[in-house]
Amino acid sequence: MPQEEIDIIQDVLINIGQEEFQTEFLASVMSIIGEKYHKKFLKKLEPFDYGIINIQQAKLFENDPAIKDHMQLMLWSGLLRYFIDAVYFYFNKENIITIKYQL
Repeated sequence: MPQEEIDIIQDVLINIGQEEFQTEFLASVMSIIGEKYHKKFLKKLEPFDYGIINIQQAKLFENDPAIKDHMQLMLWSGLLRYFIDAVYFYFNKENIITIKYQL
């Protein structure tokens, strides 16, 4: 990648901080799925938080197509977030200098 393109990306990443991006990304996901949808699935996932799920509940949960769709959505958003975090790490000048000296 030419140095000019790296400089442009670094300028963008400096002007839009990682925390600010993460906050905006979460707000975007929430605006797409909606608060009602989010609360509905938090309620469905609640037994896992308290460790009170039994085998019958687990089978219902496993076969619920809405849960499968929800898990795919959460997986997609998680992978996108990891990718963006990797971009911030990769283009951080301090990390580039550290990586060059370690090689």
